[in-house]
Amino acid sequence: LANSKLTANLQQLGDIVFVDGDFLKFSLGNLINITNNDLRNDLQINNVDNTSDINKPVSTATQNALDLKEDTIPTGNPGEFYAHNKTWIPVTKLTVGLSNVTDDLQLRAADLSNDVTMSSDSPTLIPSQHAVKTYIDEHDWDGGYF
Repeated sequence: LANSKLTANLQQLGDIVFVDGDFLKFSLGNLINITNNDLRNDLQINNVDNTSDINKPVSTATQNALDLKEDTIPTGNPGEFYAHNKTWIPVTKLTVGLSNVTDDLQLRAADLSNDVTMSSDSPTLIPSQHAVKTYIDEHDWDGGYF
């Protein structure tokens, strides 16, 4: 069976000079060759590989979520933190969950003695590890053991 349309198309194909990477397009009743760039333009994807972030489309849901975000965090003061309610709150034992911690269980540096001779005979100072070791190392214990 003769098909005049097929015959015409094959005749057009014979007249087209293709370059490696070209595509075939049927346009206005004719077959033509187009380049990769032409195809990308026809499909409106010419910016797919090199679209900057600012030019990429964003969904409505994404844009709505972005609109609810803070652009920047306002400047606070030392000793404060930016809370979930978008206010600056002072850092206290209560705000960081340490309201039951008391200072009386903590050892102050002033309560430690660094007197390696242990001659001060203080009933309140605690000798440091270094002071005790030095005191023991520097004494002759008559060859005995502790």
